Amino acid sequence: MGASLTTMRIYSMRFLSQISVAITNCRLFEKTEKALNHALLECRNLRFMITVPKNMTSVNKTKDMIKQMIVQIHALVDADRCLVYTTDMDDKTFSNVENKSEEAHPFTKGIVGYVCANKTRA
Repeated sequence: MGASLTTMRIYSMRFLSQISVAITNCRLFEKTEKALNHALLECRNLRFMITVPKNMTSVNKTKDMIKQMIVQIHALVDADRCLVYTTDMDDKTFSNVENKSEEAHPFTKGIVGYVCANKTRA
């Protein structure tokens, strides 16, 4: 009976040792996965930063350039929607860049108008 108790202790110690190694491996895997995800995000951001100037130099019209930037920023931040408004400070109007009708709205209309009217110049 004494030999089987000793044998059980040896097996228990081996089993606990293997559990310890497995837990250490799990922790190491978690750290590696986080570092990899961070590196992939940085790589994506750097690719975006490289493509923006390249695209900006290939476009002549301001609105076309802004539309390209909207597409790239939309993809970068994985947003549901991305809108850019342009302002005409002389007429005190704003318009959506993607709006086909080119309809301008007064600064007195909506939240965007309020922001345009109350923005501070840097």
